Amino acid sequence: MHSAKLTTFLVIFLLLGVPIISTQANSNGKYNSTSGCSCHSQQSGSAPTPNHNFPLTFNPGQTYSLSIGMTGGVSGTKGGFNLEVSDGTLSTGIGLMNVKVNSAGNQATHSLSNDRSWAVDWMAPSSSTSSVTFNLAVLAANGNSQNNGDSWAVTTHTSTQISSENNPPEVSNASLNPTMPTKETGIELLYDYFDLDGDAESGTEISWTVNGDLSAELNNLTIIDSEYLNKGDEITVEIKPNDGIEFGDVVSVGPVTVLNSIPSITDLVILPENPLDTDSLSIDYTFMDEDNDIEQYSMIYWYLNDIRQLELDNSTEIGSVVVRAEDRWKASVTPFDGDDFGDIFWTDEITISSSNNPPLVNVGIIGNGITNTTENLELSIDATDPDGDPVLFTEIFWYKDGEIVSELNNQEVIDFSRTSKGETWFAEVRVSDGVTWSTWESGGNYTIVNSPPSVSDIRIISESTFVTNQNLTVVWEQFDLDGDSEINSEIIWWLNGERISRLDGLQEIPFSETYRGQKWKVGVRPSDGENFGDLVTSAEITIRNSEPTISQINIVSKDAEDGIQYSLNDLILEVESNDLDGDILSYNVNWSRNGFLVADLNNLWTIPDSLLEPGQIWSVLVSVFDEMGYNSSSSLSMEIGNINPSAEWTRNQTPISGTKILFDGSTSEDKDGEIVEWFWNIGGIEKTGSMLEVVLGNGEHIIGLTVIDDMGGIDTKTEIIKLGFPETVESLTASIDGDIAILEWNWDDENTNFKIYRSSSPFSINTEEKQLLFMDSRYLSNLDLNYLVGETNITTWSEQIPVSSKIYYAVTAVTDNQEIILIYGNENTVTVDATNISTEIDDEDNAANPSLSIPSSIVLLFMGIISIFLNINWKGDNDEK
Repeated sequence: MHSAKLTTFLVIFLLLGVPIISTQANSNGKYNSTSGCSCHSQQSGSAPTPNHNFPLTFNPGQTYSLSIGMTGGVSGTKGGFNLEVSDGTLSTGIGLMNVKVNSAGNQATHSLSNDRSWAVDWMAPSSSTSSVTFNLAVLAANGNSQNNGDSWAVTTHTSTQISSENNPPEVSNASLNPTMPTKETGIELLYDYFDLDGDAESGTEISWTVNGDLSAELNNLTIIDSEYLNKGDEITVEIKPNDGIEFGDVVSVGPVTVLNSIPSITDLVILPENPLDTDSLSIDYTFMDEDNDIEQYSMIYWYLNDIRQLELDNSTEIGSVVVRAEDRWKASVTPFDGDDFGDIFWTDEITISSSNNPPLVNVGIIGNGITNTTENLELSIDATDPDGDPVLFTEIFWYKDGEIVSELNNQEVIDFSRTSKGETWFAEVRVSDGVTWSTWESGGNYTIVNSPPSVSDIRIISESTFVTNQNLTVVWEQFDLDGDSEINSEIIWWLNGERISRLDGLQEIPFSETYRGQKWKVGVRPSDGENFGDLVTSAEITIRNSEPTISQINIVSKDAEDGIQYSLNDLILEVESNDLDGDILSYNVNWSRNGFLVADLNNLWTIPDSLLEPGQIWSVLVSVFDEMGYNSSSSLSMEIGNINPSAEWTRNQTPISGTKILFDGSTSEDKDGEIVEWFWNIGGIEKTGSMLEVVLGNGEHIIGLTVIDDMGGIDTKTEIIKLGFPETVESLTASIDGDIAILEWNWDDENTNFKIYRSSSPFSINTEEKQLLFMDSRYLSNLDLNYLVGETNITTWSEQIPVSSKIYYAVTAVTDNQEIILIYGNENTVTVDATNISTEIDDEDNAANPSLSIPSSIVLLFMGIISIFLNINWKGDNDEK
């Protein structure tokens, strides 16, 4: 009873003493999480939206390239996903290799946590599967190496199989166009092709029947030209659709009857082409009919001045007795082929010319033809008639720059207000004797010349006042009767009453030409590009004193890099200033730190480094004064930069595969502050702290240390360590001699010590081909000191069996005082089955010393509890989330 209470107490004690291991998200992927990741807290309002290109339908056995990603979510670039398919096979394909697939091929997840987009291949299942379900979960990580502040989302997609059974095509809306065809229109077959499977039309057969007979020469045509048609033909067509696999149902259209083609007219004219009032008129044309019908009773109408002359209907000729000068004649013909009338065709309209001789006219001008905008334009007109007829009418058209000015028609005088410089004018004139007009004659050629410009309101101006740091500019108002712009006017400058010829033509005088006390004046002779006007001068101005200026302020120090100042050396103020009047200058200097004036530093040009710290904002205000009290100011602000830390570490030993290695990063340095964080990265796994103890196995290991100082400065050091396979004892065997357990093994080096561990439950073993053994409870805590039962420097060891049960032993080697703690399969572990000799041993032990059985049982119970608990911890550390 006492023993049972003691055992219960110890179990509770051990359970309370075991630390609770916190789980973290697995950065190298996770399966069985398509319903979401409950171990990551969901930041409110930040869930991402999954993106994918999963197919809506699939062909059995076809491979599809799937793209997976997300939009939204917490800020950053890190993330993960888990995809599960109900059927088909997933594979990683070729790409960034940031995806891995489980052995069943039905799930994929990320292998690295640095991306938010991935690609994976999916091969569709066989035709026996009608649909496939895609379950996808994505997680956006904030990169804080914790499971808080992240966000995730899930989605489901279903894809259905494309049917492999063919459906025959169909034809609909079949028709012949036009519905009432003629030989002239031809016939076009129209129809809609449809295939349920989406197959393209291929091999469709079209058969035409003309008057009941199949016409082979028309097979598969959709358009029948006039050469195959005759008036009265009955046309029928059949369509037999084909999708390249099979024919569909036959569709028939028709019959339709080829109707009569209406006749037409070509080459329709009235003869003669230029008739006089003494000529007869006749009509001439060519009758056209597609059906070769002959003309019968076509209708002919004559029109005089747009009025139909009924008495002349159907006449092909009219006599000269009805033809008069200036009459306008035209005719229309409506052709008839005995069945139908065609369209109405018209001749061109002709005008009857007179046999009377027209009068003659000459056109001249008043003046020499060169004038300006102050003089009228006037014509001189002289008209005569060969027949002695009086001139009854005169028409005048005026042209400006070649364009007619219709509002001035029939005016012999044009007012000067209608003219502008540079224009050219002329007139066209014709006269009439009441019967016939003369030809148009040109005359009245005028050219409008330029007028010189004038100047008003000429002034000298500057940006503010007339001082030595301001340019001088001349402005003036220019007037031109012709509306011309100013071009190349002449500008003359006077200084203290004397003309400065080298400044002629300058509209602006640079301030480098001016000095305090000077008197300036300017004159302008205006130009419009053709003529100069009269010279006009401005009022005189006097140059006043100018303020001193600061052209540049710099704050420098010895350790500055790329314009950034640091706190290790004094700050030195550098100022460049100028006074255009040549005065001696004085300065006031005021310093501010983080927005507050530092009065003790007034008028100092150097700030000692003892006052400087990274992150401070220093500002300086510099005022400069000339001898007359004029001043100006300028300021500059700068931030004291932070010097990044320097990442360094030391090791406690020369690295040996399978042993504990201690990396000490406390030797890292920060010149202007202190290091506050250490981040280790070994083989893509991250840990924190200034020191890190790891076990490394076979292969190449990239060791990275990133340090961050109190100002956020960062530095990283990387080293590559190459190690061989860890050494373990070979051919480990166990035997029992009575109540003695005997262990034996092989080892080549004679100068080696060995440690023997014992457990009442199996040891956890490495199944990773002796590769990376990194910060894993299986390797750091599985060989607990409580299990250590012996040490030796030879290859054999024995002990009295402590209990009648299965006993598990592990043997490790100590090389250069460093223990290779790897437990690997049957190489350095062995089992002793002492259950068959338990009675003898127990009886003998109890007879010899009955009190020994209780302590032995308690020890073995402790060992079993510890082993089970360590296995639970190991499993908790390595379960993926």
